[in-house]
Amino acid sequence: MLNDLIAEMQANVDASGIANTPPQEAPKGSGAVVDGADGEKKKGEKKERPKGGGRPAKVEPNVPPKDVETVNALDFRVGVIIAVKKHDTADKLYCEEIDIGEAEPRTIASGLVPHYTLEQMQGKRLIVVANLKPRNLVGFKSCGMVLCAASPDPSHPSGEKVEFIDPPAGAKPGDRVIGEGLAHYDALPASQVDKQKVWEKIGANLRVDAQGVATWSGARLVVEGLTGEAAVCTAPSVKDAPIR
Repeated sequence: MLNDLIAEMQANVDASGIANTPPQEAPKGSGAVVDGADGEKKKGEKKERPKGGGRPAKVEPNVPPKDVETVNALDFRVGVIIAVKKHDTADKLYCEEIDIGEAEPRTIASGLVPHYTLEQMQGKRLIVVANLKPRNLVGFKSCGMVLCAASPDPSHPSGEKVEFIDPPAGAKPGDRVIGEGLAHYDALPASQVDKQKVWEKIGANLRVDAQGVATWSGARLVVEGLTGEAAVCTAPSVKDAPIR
C-alpha cells in the first residue's frame, strides 16, 4: 500500500510540470546569481549597501558666530569634588578631582586654601568652566576652573571674601549651566575659546547681583532642564560682586 501511495504522489508531481532540477550555475566571472528551485539566493550573492556606506549624516555643531558675544559660548557644568589635597609646594593651591558627568573626573587646581578647609572642600558642589585649555600650575595639570564670587573683606587675611557659586539643589553632575533667556548654542571647543580670548571677554561681565544670584550681563545663570527659582545658581553670602 505504501508503494502505491508513493507512486501516486510521484504521478501528481510529474503532472504538475515541476521538475526537481538542480539550480543552474552562472558563468564564472559574471557576478550573477541564479535562484534554485526553492527560490533562495545562493552563495556569492552581492548585497546592496546603502549610499554613503551606511554612516550617519554629519551634524554640524551649533556654535555662536565670532561676532556674537554670549556666555553660552562657554561650557559651564555642575560638578562635585570627589577628592582633594593641598598642592605639594604651592601653599595656596588645592588639587581637586571633580565629577562633572564625564567618564573620568576633571583635575583642577584652585587657589582656595585661604578660604576653605580640606573638610569644606570635600564633597562641595560647584560650577566648572569645562572648555578651557589645560594649564600646568606649578607642575599640576589643571583642566578647567571653578566659578567663585569675591568681594573685598578687610577682616580676612587675604583682604577679600571668596565663595563658590552654588548650583541649585536639583542639579546633577554634568548638567549644563546657561544664560537664562539667551540664544542657545553649543559651547565652543577649548581651542577656539583660547584663540578668541572668549573667557577674558565673557568673564568680565560675570557677577552676582544684589540678591547673590549669578548673572552674565544681567541674564541669570540657570541649570538647563530646570525651571524657575529651582534652576538659579547663587553665592551663599557674597552680593553685588564679580565672579571669577
